[in-house]
Amino acid sequence: MNKFKYLQLVGTLTILIPVAVIAGMGVVYSLPKAPQAIDTTTVPEVLELPKTDTVVIVKEIQKIALPPAIVQKPLPAPIPVSIKDTAEKIAVKLDTAQ
Repeated sequence: MNKFKYLQLVGTLTILIPVAVIAGMGVVYSLPKAPQAIDTTTVPEVLELPKTDTVVIVKEIQKIALPPAIVQKPLPAPIPVSIKDTAEKIAVKLDTAQ
């Protein structure tokens, strides 16, 4: 088998195998399902009792006094920060080289 026939065969299989798998899944999905036996049981009738109103009793709860507000101590005043100037002072010199 020459190279062209081999590539033609590989390409055809690459295309047809996924198509065949998807078509097979569609056929299996569309098959009729087996009927399942349904169990029928008779339920005895229950005598209906007369409906009664629902009563809800609401009790008033005691109001709880809130605790006194928390008083915070005043914060101490911040300590002033002093920054020292460490840059050298440059004196203005006259250019006398003229």
